[in-house]
Amino acid sequence: MILKVFAAFLRAGFLGFGGGAAIAPAIHKEAVDRYGWVDDGTFNDVLALSNTLPGPAAPQMAAVIGYRAAGIGGMLAAVSALVVPMAVLVVVLISWIFSAVGESADKMLILKRSTVAVFPLVSAMLCRLMLKFYRQGSEAIGPVRTVLFSLVCLALLYLGVDNGFVILAMISLAITSAAPWPRWLCYGMVVPVAALLFVHSDLVSTLSMAVPDYLEWSVVLWLLVAGGVGLWTTPAEGDLPNSTGEAGLRPVLGDLGRIWAAVLAVCVPLVMLCPLLRSSAYLALLAGMTFTGLMTFGGGPVFIPLAIGLLAGPSSQIFLYTRERLMQYIAIVNALPSPIISKLSAVSGWDMVQRVADSGTAYSGPLWLWASAGGAILVVAMVLPAVTNSLVAFSCLDRIKRSPGMKAMTKFILPVLMAIFLSVFISFMETTFHTVASFPGQSAISSGLQCVWLFCLFLWLQTRLRRIPDPLLILAAVAYGILIL
Repeated sequence: MILKVFAAFLRAGFLGFGGGAAIAPAIHKEAVDRYGWVDDGTFNDVLALSNTLPGPAAPQMAAVIGYRAAGIGGMLAAVSALVVPMAVLVVVLISWIFSAVGESADKMLILKRSTVAVFPLVSAMLCRLMLKFYRQGSEAIGPVRTVLFSLVCLALLYLGVDNGFVILAMISLAITSAAPWPRWLCYGMVVPVAALLFVHSDLVSTLSMAVPDYLEWSVVLWLLVAGGVGLWTTPAEGDLPNSTGEAGLRPVLGDLGRIWAAVLAVCVPLVMLCPLLRSSAYLALLAGMTFTGLMTFGGGPVFIPLAIGLLAGPSSQIFLYTRERLMQYIAIVNALPSPIISKLSAVSGWDMVQRVADSGTAYSGPLWLWASAGGAILVVAMVLPAVTNSLVAFSCLDRIKRSPGMKAMTKFILPVLMAIFLSVFISFMETTFHTVASFPGQSAISSGLQCVWLFCLFLWLQTRLRRIPDPLLILAAVAYGILIL
């Protein structure tokens, strides 16, 4: 079973362009359609709450589903398959692109050609999952409300509100509306929800307003507390049906304790033994990236500006990169699948160890080995706290599933997820259009036709020829981009 989990999330990882929301269709295909480790309702809960917890959403989804499929071994297999291959690849690829041999521009062009056709492939998967969510939402709350709520959420996303805050607002309203509170108090929850959406939108900068950080986080804390109190005060309905693979909080905490003990037993001696890893520069990077990951609600889109401020900001104490070089790194990282956070953590840990070595710090052993250890420790520091949060949250979720508030959340989460997927779909098609248009000999008309043709082709292949394995579709997309575009 563990090998099946590893293979499933390895396949899903190769389609994970754009992080959590974009990788969800690939995970759904493996975990729900192919193996049945979770049902549609549980998958929707996993997807929604992983976007509201800090850290990368995709590893959190992988951790929960892998744990339910095969216990702690399944969790480690799922997260490793999703994170490790691309973290290694991005370090190798960036080292190759910025090496002294060849022109970086030529290598970037090859990279763009090899990945551009994969975006319509993922867009086709997103389209199929959106249609499935629409049918489920229509049965739960009706087609009109499903479409209306989706359009409202889509408008909020285009106003700059992050996925996690849109989901948090919806969850708060759904849970408190079902709570046994006075009507005026339930309706009054609209005020903090509206405040949350406003202060985290682009309207603040458009209106040239300055919102203190403590005010932003106090609204988030208020909604979290209100949602928790609403769940606590709402009586449960009926009995919780037994579900295969669900675990209580105590065994989850025991398994997580063993993982943390093993990680600390390996990483702490490793840092103490190597002067490069125990240098103040590397430890500052480790602390800064870990804190940034804990403050990242919504994954990559939120993490990128925080990482720029940490690694290349004018007030940064680390200043590992120039702004131009970091933006080049981010462009490469975005062109590859799997979570952005883990890939950028791997390459920044690698580069920091290299910089400390170049500064004259004495060390023994091969430099590439210590640089690899530096990147691996940073990836673990970013992923493990997020995985811990997700497993604890979902183990508690099993106990409160009978709550009317949670039932309301399960119904109204579908339009929000549809809006998120639609925004990713539009973004991917725009990326494909602009990338193809930048190639020599391509016009705006030909680029648009290529986008539509590739999307329709992959949608037809996935709908009519379902037996074609995903790796073969990926190879076909890569070959099309290199040989034809």
